[in-house]
Formats: sequence, structure tokens, C-alpha cells
Amino acid sequence: MNGCGLRTGRRRLRGAVIQTTCRLGGPWGTISVTGCLLAWCLTTTVAWGHDPARDTIAGRLLAWCLTTTVAWGAESAAHADAKQLRFIFITTCVEEEFFVPVQKGMMDAARVMGVESVFTGTVGVDVKAQAEMVRQALRDGYDGIALNIIDPVAFDAVADEARQQGVPLVAFNVDDHATPNARLSAVCQRYYDAGRKVGRRCAEFIPADSHILMTQHAAGVSALDDRLRGQQEELGPQGITWTTVVTGNTAAESLEVITRELRKDPKIKFVVCTGQADTEGAGLAIEQHFREPRRGGGRL
Repeated sequence: MNGCGLRTGRRRLRGAVIQTTCRLGGPWGTISVTGCLLAWCLTTTVAWGHDPARDTIAGRLLAWCLTTTVAWGAESAAHADAKQLRFIFITTCVEEEFFVPVQKGMMDAARVMGVESVFTGTVGVDVKAQAEMVRQALRDGYDGIALNIIDPVAFDAVADEARQQGVPLVAFNVDDHATPNARLSAVCQRYYDAGRKVGRRCAEFIPADSHILMTQHAAGVSALDDRLRGQQEELGPQGITWTTVVTGNTAAESLEVITRELRKDPKIKFVVCTGQADTEGAGLAIEQHFREPRRGGGRL
């Protein structure tokens, strides 16, 4: 956007590196600052997990940020008429348990702030359908949009359409940092860097020349691809090889897939994961089926 600068900062949250990106300056300056807070609040809601009190606090901050984003940004007719503000969160894999505390915080915040807020998205990974949901939200007149930008190019056009219509759009959970994008702000993990850090830690205790299982809970999500790439770039030089598998978006699905893969190759003693459902599924698989030492010594 004309007259806007780019400013970044880093925050550590429960061991994860969170990257804060804000577009500052120009007519959207106050919106951008508030958008950064919005994304931070959402990230915090997820990181805190299922503690109801903490979810509510983060959710209230979240709604305050998104409400203030619109209220500060445009002196709109909506504000002048004192109508109820309407916001929408659009994500991929909307039924995934990962988003349960996010939705709870959002609903609590909407009730406290007296705004309407909807959490929706695609059941699986469908970037075209998700982008169309953004366009529908614009047609429906929502005052602000929060978008899970899981692909580096699929949402460029709709983010620009929102900008042209004067509707604040911010990224949550996953950002588009690889290509130009008109979203106003985003907070998320530096996924590739995080993957490399996990890979370095794993390389400390996975013996060289091992063959391991590496998992993703869904295909086509840039965050998971980046984490996996970072992990592999650290493990590969140690002579470690891997089988990669997509497990599904629930712990139950992941349990089934990971159990099948481990039974298929008894020499595998390590599972390195990239997301929530596959990590939980790996733990369940080990707990339920592989608690005894495997052939060749050691445990998973």
C-alpha cells in the first residue's frame, strides 16, 4: 500500500518463535497496529489451550482488537449509525480440535463487546472454496475479516479486494510472508525456522543413519510444509532418512495411520511431527500399541 512501511518483531510464546508483522503508516496505520494485537491475541488463545479463564481473557482482547481495528480505521457509516459490528473468521479444517479454544474465546469476546462474530471455514483443505468465503463475506457486508492464510498465493486477490473495499483483513494462525499480500497484519510462528529448531533438537538423540516416520496432519498447508522442510534440512545431513505420511485432521485418524505405518516397518523408532492432530495421534499410537521395546532395542 502507498505510504506504508513494514515493521517486524519477535515474541517467544511457550518455546515457539512468533513473528509479528505490521504494516504501519498511511491511512491504515492505526488499523495495522490494532491488527497486530488482534493476531497476537488469537495466537495466545491457541497457545494457552483449553483453560476457560485464559481463553476468555485472550478472546476478549481479541474482540477488542478487531472492534477497534474497524472503529479507528475509517469513521465509517457503520460507526456513525451505531449499528452492531459484524466480524468473520475464515479458516481451513474448521472442525479440527485445534480451533476449539479459538472459537470459545471469540464467542465470549463477542458477547462481552456486543458484536456479532462468526467462525467458519472449509472442512478440509480447499483454498479456492476458502477464498470464495472471503468474497462472500465482502458481499455480506462484514466489518472485518480474519483469514487463515495457508497458501502463499491463493489469497492474494481476495486480500486486495478487501483492501479496495475498505474492509480490514488480517491473517491469523498462518501468514503469507513469501509473496506480496494486502492483508493488514499477521502474527504467527516462523514455521521454517521452527522446523529447523525441532530438527536440530531431534538430531541430538536420533542415531545417525536411522530411518524415521515424519507426519503432517493435512496436505497443502504451507505452515506444515515449511516445518517439515526445516526438520528435514537438519536431519538429512546426519544420514537420517524418512517416510512421510499425511495422517488426517483428527487424533483418531492420526492414531490409525501412524499405527499402521509403524507396524509396517518395525525398525522405525522415532516419529517427528509437524502439527497438532498428528502429534497427538503419535502419542496415542505409542501409548496404546508400542509401549514395549521394539526389535533392535529402545522405545519409540
